[in-house]
Amino acid sequence: MEPENQKKLKEIIWDLNSQEELDEVHNLVRQRWDHLVKQEVTSYKPSDRVKWLHKGRSHTGKVVKCNVKTVDVEEDNSDKIWRITPTNLERI
Repeated sequence: MEPENQKKLKEIIWDLNSQEELDEVHNLVRQRWDHLVKQEVTSYKPSDRVKWLHKGRSHTGKVVKCNVKTVDVEEDNSDKIWRITPTNLERI
């Protein structure tokens, strides 16, 4: 985010005067996040090769299913299926 935009956003948030106003901003941010995640999911398809980090350890696998907000990935050399948000995946 541009520093100027970040400053403006911070000023707007600090000018809010009630929990209801903060809740409204939170809901708007959540809606935007959900939209971006859904867009990202559509960029994957079954059989795509991906990698991700979990607890500091790198994993690799193959996409087996694309859900609304997550991607199911079968880990290499394992029968384990991981359900991962697409923002945590990287194509390989």
